[in-house]
Amino acid sequence: LVNNAVVLVTQGGGAKTSAREQRELRTILDSTARTLIDIPYDKALDTGSIIDWQLVTDPARRAFERAAAEIAAGLQTADATPTPPTKTINR
Repeated sequence: LVNNAVVLVTQGGGAKTSAREQRELRTILDSTARTLIDIPYDKALDTGSIIDWQLVTDPARRAFERAAAEIAAGLQTADATPTPPTKTINR
């Protein structure tokens, strides 16, 4: 399940992690998840309310578009993968 994950790494929100911790986490996630996408900090995303996409800057919007495309690509791959037939038990 993790091998097919798309992980979004966001900035902001008051979370404080050291650069060393960020590197360690990135190394772990990069080696396990399918895709790791950085979402740049955007004040319009840090309101704690409904997102007004007209206020979101282009870099953040493009990062979310890339995330959506990666998720869609994973779903398309999953749909194209044949599943083994299930065994029916008659009782």
